[in-house]
Amino acid sequence: MSQIFFSILSLVFIYFAHLFLLVKGRSRDLENWVLSLSSYLALIGIIALITIVLNIYSLDSLSFGLLAINLVSGYFVFRSKRDRSNNRSSYRISLSYESCLLFLLLGFTAYLYFFFPTEFLLGGRDPGVYAISGVQIAKNGGLHLYDPNLEKLRSILGDSILLGYPGIYSNAELGLSKEIGSLAIQFYHLFPSYLAIGYDLGGLDGLLRVNSLFGILSVCLVYLLARNVLGRMGGIACAAVFALNPAEIWSVRIPLSESVSQFLLLFSFYTIHKTLYQKKDSLLFLPGVLLGLNSFNRVDSLLLIPALAFFSFYTFLFANKHFKKSVFLFFGASFVFCLGIVYGYIFSKPYFLDLWREGSLRTLSVIGAISIGFVFLISILRNISFVAGFSFKVKEFVKERKAFLRVFFFLFFFLLFGYAYFLRPMHFAIFGQGRTSSELALNSLPIFLWYVPISFLIMAAFGYDRLLFSHPRIGHLPWVFSGTLLLLGYLYNPSISPDHLWVSRRWVLFSIPVVLLLGGIGLFSFSLWRGRWRQIGIGVLLLVSLGHSWMRSRIFLFTHMLDGFHTEFQKFSETLPTGNSVFFTTDENLASIFSFVYGRRTYLLSNTQVFLGRAEGLLDAGFQPYLIQSTAYFGQHPNLSFQKITDLKLRGSYPIPTKERYPDALTFISFHQSVFRIQKNTEGKQSFAPTSYEWKMGESGFKTYTGYFGKDLEIYSTRKRSLGIRAVYFLTQRKV
Repeated sequence: MSQIFFSILSLVFIYFAHLFLLVKGRSRDLENWVLSLSSYLALIGIIALITIVLNIYSLDSLSFGLLAINLVSGYFVFRSKRDRSNNRSSYRISLSYESCLLFLLLGFTAYLYFFFPTEFLLGGRDPGVYAISGVQIAKNGGLHLYDPNLEKLRSILGDSILLGYPGIYSNAELGLSKEIGSLAIQFYHLFPSYLAIGYDLGGLDGLLRVNSLFGILSVCLVYLLARNVLGRMGGIACAAVFALNPAEIWSVRIPLSESVSQFLLLFSFYTIHKTLYQKKDSLLFLPGVLLGLNSFNRVDSLLLIPALAFFSFYTFLFANKHFKKSVFLFFGASFVFCLGIVYGYIFSKPYFLDLWREGSLRTLSVIGAISIGFVFLISILRNISFVAGFSFKVKEFVKERKAFLRVFFFLFFFLLFGYAYFLRPMHFAIFGQGRTSSELALNSLPIFLWYVPISFLIMAAFGYDRLLFSHPRIGHLPWVFSGTLLLLGYLYNPSISPDHLWVSRRWVLFSIPVVLLLGGIGLFSFSLWRGRWRQIGIGVLLLVSLGHSWMRSRIFLFTHMLDGFHTEFQKFSETLPTGNSVFFTTDENLASIFSFVYGRRTYLLSNTQVFLGRAEGLLDAGFQPYLIQSTAYFGQHPNLSFQKITDLKLRGSYPIPTKERYPDALTFISFHQSVFRIQKNTEGKQSFAPTSYEWKMGESGFKTYTGYFGKDLEIYSTRKRSLGIRAVYFLTQRKV
């Protein structure tokens, strides 16, 4: 019933938003519905975040919030004196060639995004931690995470048991709480709030498809942004290249926060573009607030502050009539960014302090403070004659030397491209040592072009030229400046684990969208071809770009990665006993998932043998301990007996996590674990029967970042001559 009531209220709000936009004169169906749905998602995220902070999250509390907003919205919509009968024509469905092509693209994109989710329910990396966050919020109604067993278990087992999990901090170890059982989940909570809604509406299947909805809306917003410059066909072309980008497809199928931030950025920038030309300056404060909402999702969104400061400086120099609007935009965003910092310190303190000690958050905060001071200063000084005269002189200088500046810009762009693509990697080859993340930084542009067609990056130069010089579009400059800063920052130092496709997370946020948008604008604006040659050139480059995306994504395009993990985990957890049962393992991928998603309290061990030496104390305290591990070897513990009760066997396809080259094959992530009941040995002796082990390399016992197993179980090392296996007694070497 809660799901039905929530869904009805959600549809009512979207309809009211649609009517409101009609009242305001928005008559294009797709734009109207995209903005209505986007407004709903932003609003429901804010409501959910507030209820989470208050520890009252539930679908019912969200429904009450929506009901109150719907009553207010309905009053203002139907109170309008505008005769909406004049807008009946806006409901007519256009059957033009462009409309059919667009809806075919959106339908195919929805199929790709929704029907092949990645069931990455593994606690060792971020997607699993995000899934845990969403499930815990849905179950507990807030951020409070407490395990009442931890204190007693720690007193019995000592340091053989870990208090936390990957991505889940122990507040006691960090000195933030005196309670041993107090835990804190890593990351900020806007994205987990959406995951909680998805879980409440559709279980884990709904949770895994939350990003797909944001991905579809991002495709629509890319279309709308490009359409405003290029028309409908240009918008469709940009949307198609964006929708089929391999990094985009991978990111919307897996529970990671980048897709939500990407959507919020595109929605904010489109709203800025539509609002900037309104007469009332203060209206820009609201898109600024929307843009600042990113600070409740990702810390790196603070990079937007200097980008918006540069936009304000640009309007001060070249578009003075828009300066006040840019200031409202800047301070609206900065205000919410500051709230986001305070929120992080209070409600995600361990993660906040980690980033502060690391230095990244401190650097971003200093840059943001300088940017705020800079905009505040020019806002005060702009009316002084000296400052106003400086602005006028700069504007006249640029106007008189516009042709020279355009040539200089192209020269600078391609020199920078040549350095980043050719010279920077050579610097590593000569002076670099070791295969560390610095290799990723120094080779960042060539690796970036694994995900983005090089033709679009080259054409991006002509996109810059159109928006900055030949046909300036002040409304598009906020996303141009913001995307450029994020692109340069994450090409300079991606600061992420260098395995693929994981590394594309840094660029999916906005670097890839801005290059594809600028590249599409540049492609359709390229002035060196005319007539039929122009159509042929655009068509060929689009086909080449789409072919690039197809080749990069073909291995997983129609593959349900890690298919069956949720079902098998659910079946496995249902076979485990409950009551006073506690489970222990050294596998960090399983412990937190079983404990917080499937309700089987599972704890990580630092040392199995030390744990078994103290396990008898658990039995004396009334616990029934179980050990989850891959073998039946337990060491010498004659006071204990072990009984196998069940097995976990599963495997799923996943792109091979290579570092030196783009993944070109699927590998298997597999688990073969057994559960053993630990009991006291009442027979007074322990038999040690001879045990033999068979190692099947293609199923277990072998992990490589650079190789994979073929169907014949031979080891392939990504076409590089290297050691296939190195062990104590044998060595194989294979050239492939």
